[in-house]
Amino acid sequence: MAVLQGKYGHFSDDGKSYVISDWKTPKPWANVISNGRWGLTIAQTGSGYSWLDHAMLNRITRWDQDLISDASGKYLFLRDENTGKFWSLTPMPLKPEFDEFSCTHGLGYTDFKGLYAKIRSSLRIFVPRGLNCEMWVLKIRNEGNTSRKLSSFTYFNPVLDVFPDWHREFHKTFVTSEYDEQHHALLFGKTLWTAPLKHDGSWNKDWPYRMFFMSDLPPADFECNRERFLGQYNTITEAAALSGAPLTGTTGTGFEQCATLHHEMELAPGQEITLVYCLGAEEKTNDASMLERYSRAVSDHERLFRESCAFWTEFCDRLTVDTPDPAVNVLANFWLKYQAYSCRIMGRSAYYQCGGAYGFRDQLQDSLLFLSLEPDK
Repeated sequence: MAVLQGKYGHFSDDGKSYVISDWKTPKPWANVISNGRWGLTIAQTGSGYSWLDHAMLNRITRWDQDLISDASGKYLFLRDENTGKFWSLTPMPLKPEFDEFSCTHGLGYTDFKGLYAKIRSSLRIFVPRGLNCEMWVLKIRNEGNTSRKLSSFTYFNPVLDVFPDWHREFHKTFVTSEYDEQHHALLFGKTLWTAPLKHDGSWNKDWPYRMFFMSDLPPADFECNRERFLGQYNTITEAAALSGAPLTGTTGTGFEQCATLHHEMELAPGQEITLVYCLGAEEKTNDASMLERYSRAVSDHERLFRESCAFWTEFCDRLTVDTPDPAVNVLANFWLKYQAYSCRIMGRSAYYQCGGAYGFRDQLQDSLLFLSLEPDK
């Protein structure tokens, strides 16, 4: 399938994934992953956003539609505690000079692999079937011949409202955060939802969900105050926390929120560690039972990933074509089906049109997908 090799990457031999080896594509190349309720976009740069049910009326994380800079999203960073040097595990927002890098967009997942300063990282992001969440599976391996003391940091901003989130200084007074030590989870809520719902165009209503962000391993500390993470007048490239300022464990309300979990690790030569994160939201209920359910899901992340892959493979395999043109085969057998269903019907959002609504014309065209694959639908 060498004919499918391009300037920036290539399709895998089986056609089920696209591997980007040069991340500086002409514009962001994104994967749109959805299970019908939870959805996310993720570009080869690492930028993107998440939502529940409706990408515009119920945006979970902040993102700026700036396809030139493309430096807004949910990020992971590493810091070498001996040298103080820090870098992002994806090209954005710090643009590290990776010794090796690839981004693989697959059916229902995206993988980032990198090698920097003799630290090899693998980050897999996927959306499980039947759960309102996404999972990040991070593996870090010491490829050097000396022990390394490292810190990992997550960073993103909750929105929990309508996108675009104008008047941030006003809205921040309605967002609340707390930390659940038992489940290593940050919890976020909001007492204002501006979505113009049917029969209710008012603002006098609570956001009826709870957002959570948890890890399988207990963090060393955490931060929910964006100003304390960045430092006044700083950007993410010079964030105070990444530069060595201690996290404060601040939760509450009245400040702009962020979601930062900090883990410490010491890796011997050749040693590898795995960290699993889960970001999701559920209707307001008993927090303990919700977190327990998702903690079990985190522990079962490998099975959930296999289940997601099996779903997409079975869906695409219902009808296959074999033509003399391998490009036609790859598109017809996998990517046109996947894009129409995951992006256009279940997600209804993308980097270049981040809406969320149903459109008669749009979804009427997209639904033609089911004529040959699932005619009852």
